[in-house]
Amino acid sequence: MSKRVFDIIFKTKGLNKAIGGVKGLGSGLLKLTKGVGLAGAGVAALSVKLAGDFQKSLKEVGTLMGGLNDKQLKQMSKELRVLSQSSGLALSSLAKSKYDVVSAGFSDAAESARILSATTKLAVGGVTSAANAADILTTSLNAYGFEASRVNDVSDILFTTVKLGKTTMDELGASMGKVLPVARSADLSFEGVGAAMASLTAGGISTAESTTALRGALIALTAPADAAKKEMAKAGIEAKRFEDGSLDLFNTIAQFEGMDPAALRKFIPDIQASVAISALSQNIEGLGDNLRDFGERTGATEEAFGDMMGTFNNQMLSLKNSSQSIMIEIGDQIIKAILPSITRANKALQELGAIGFDEVAKRLVENFDKIKMIVVQSASIIKDELILVGMKARNSLPWWLGGGKDEVQDAIAMQQQSINASVNLIKTLVDSVVQDVTNPPELTTENWGEWGEDMETIMAELDPGPI
Repeated sequence: MSKRVFDIIFKTKGLNKAIGGVKGLGSGLLKLTKGVGLAGAGVAALSVKLAGDFQKSLKEVGTLMGGLNDKQLKQMSKELRVLSQSSGLALSSLAKSKYDVVSAGFSDAAESARILSATTKLAVGGVTSAANAADILTTSLNAYGFEASRVNDVSDILFTTVKLGKTTMDELGASMGKVLPVARSADLSFEGVGAAMASLTAGGISTAESTTALRGALIALTAPADAAKKEMAKAGIEAKRFEDGSLDLFNTIAQFEGMDPAALRKFIPDIQASVAISALSQNIEGLGDNLRDFGERTGATEEAFGDMMGTFNNQMLSLKNSSQSIMIEIGDQIIKAILPSITRANKALQELGAIGFDEVAKRLVENFDKIKMIVVQSASIIKDELILVGMKARNSLPWWLGGGKDEVQDAIAMQQQSINASVNLIKTLVDSVVQDVTNPPELTTENWGEWGEDMETIMAELDPGPI
């Protein structure tokens, strides 16, 4: 009855179309309950939440990529869910990483997909988050001007740096950006940076200090100040180069092997830079070993990823993500079914707001007297229905318990007639309210106190007492 009364109240010029939109939401939800009968209410609600959040993430990435059509969004959805299932990484984190990859300048669909795939493997194999893996990969690619096709090799270098050094992928991610631009300017290869960082951190220097020290060392070696440059020339010390012009880190550092700190400071006056050169030169064999090991880096990330995915926890995460992928599919279907109705409802509420909720409230107040009569009659029907149920129950009893008598049957018939009469009265009242709201007269506001007292009386009368 409440829905019917709601309809009646707003049957006035300018509101019919709006209320139709709100009613559409109800019909959409009805379709929902029929369409997802296999899923429980809790599963349906969670599915809609997962699908809605995921849909929003896809749209955000699509906006950065210049706008994607439905087919492209569907392809991206599949890409992310497959990676989530195969890696055990949360779908939300992969969606955010996809956004970060595209934000870093890799907006081509194939490029971003390649980098995101490498991101998942580095995150799992390197025991870090998808966000950090995406950040350090894109930072490295951009710092060295590499194409996306180099991402797997970059990942292997980063992983090998962690493997050979005493650092973590998180620590590298927080610090590598300091040294990479200088390393590229010095023409030191990316694997050369990795080998130096592995040696420095393995020697007990923190990751942050190592990046700062290596940065200073590369500047001091390739672009020394005038005084240091003269001293280096006198001693025959210079930055050694390979035939292709890139910096030969091993032979450059080897020139300082066995040099005491005082002598070193003549060539490398910067304290932090001298720390890096001293540490590397004192363990020149270790630097050489690291450089050779980096030559066998290919597949390092993939191997670590395979090992980590064999663990129970990651397999359980993969199973969880597979389940969520199924739920997102369910949620997509639910959203597809009810989105038109929700859209209409929002539009309807906006129209009501444009008309003025004060006007809607006015119609409510002006028709309280007749609406109250409808409620009173509805309550009366409920009361009579309760009595009727009791009578019918009594009529079903054997005669020796007072059931099945003519007077009981007659009472039942009379009670049914009373209910029918109440229903007809409600119909009459409804027609009257429709007429008055369509052409509202100047009515006075019903007293709220009297309304409350009347409702208390109605509720008290709902108790039919013993039958």
